Amino acid sequence: ARGEAGRALELLSGYEGGLPEPADAELWALVAVILLEHDRKEEAARAMDAALAVAPDDERLLRQRAMLQE
Repeated sequence: ARGEAGRALELLSGYEGGLPEPADAELWALVAVILLEHDRKEEAARAMDAALAVAPDDERLLRQRAMLQE
């Protein structure tokens, strides 16, 4: 499990806003889930922002992002 978080953080480290690379909303949503499982809420929010940069109108992603702000 620790390796998953490390890989997720490595992927996230290259994201500084805008359209992420890779431009895959599901991948970024999964990164957010992995980070949440490791109590990395701030990083999870950034990953969800990356997912929303790819799919800004995805209702599921919008709901998940809102939950991160609670």
